[in-house]
Amino acid sequence: MRLKSYLFIALAVSSIYSCSNDNDDNPENSFSITFPLNDGNYWNYDIVTDGATSRDSVFISHDTVINSITYKKVETEVIPTGFYSSSLKDNALRNNNQKLLLTGDLSFLAGQSLPVGVDLSVTDFTILDNNASSGTQLSSKSGSISQTINSVPVTMNYTLKTVAGTDYESITINNVTYQNVKTTNVILTASAYTTIIPGYDQDILSPSDQNVMVSEILFADGIGAIAITTDISFTLDASIASGLGISQSQSQHQEETLDTYHIN
Repeated sequence: MRLKSYLFIALAVSSIYSCSNDNDDNPENSFSITFPLNDGNYWNYDIVTDGATSRDSVFISHDTVINSITYKKVETEVIPTGFYSSSLKDNALRNNNQKLLLTGDLSFLAGQSLPVGVDLSVTDFTILDNNASSGTQLSSKSGSISQTINSVPVTMNYTLKTVAGTDYESITINNVTYQNVKTTNVILTASAYTTIIPGYDQDILSPSDQNVMVSEILFADGIGAIAITTDISFTLDASIASGLGISQSQSQHQEETLDTYHIN
């Protein structure tokens, strides 16, 4: 597998949403919201990925017990294409102490032929916290992976984290106005290097530490996620990219917008 493919797939395991100008930005965190987790609840999302359209459907299936704790199992109608739906597929959610917690595996590209195993299995990973102020880190998971690709030894260090974002008392998306909206940013940071010359580490990414994925999720009170915008981008060291004959940079922009939903 070429280095370009390895980096793009591995880093993609893993924003800023454009809304109308009359949104009421509320940074004081003066309200709480609920994420509905009743059996049979479902959400349908329109997906636009670099101009290509698709559609995802997510639903709450049933109770599942993990380590003696009861969660709600999340499933999808078809193999999802959106970051948010892919992150929830076959994983488990629960509400606890004003937090929405996720347990499962966020390595949603594991079904593809990854050259190495990116360990993003998580337990009670916080994806929403009513009590957190903007900029507060909610959860994190770090790891390191190594693989030789086309005779090139590659090591990647990565951290996946969630950070509390902006609160909105009112926000309008696609002519639909939602009240009491909180946001969470999901950020994947990575550094990668190679030891082509023994004893000398050469950075593959330039700069060496990059936010290779940033996703902003907007949650509306009593509804769930209403909009998700995800940007995946990274830049390789120019000499390495030139030597391997691959593009120096990669990027992808995706928007997921709630279309129809049902809450029991």
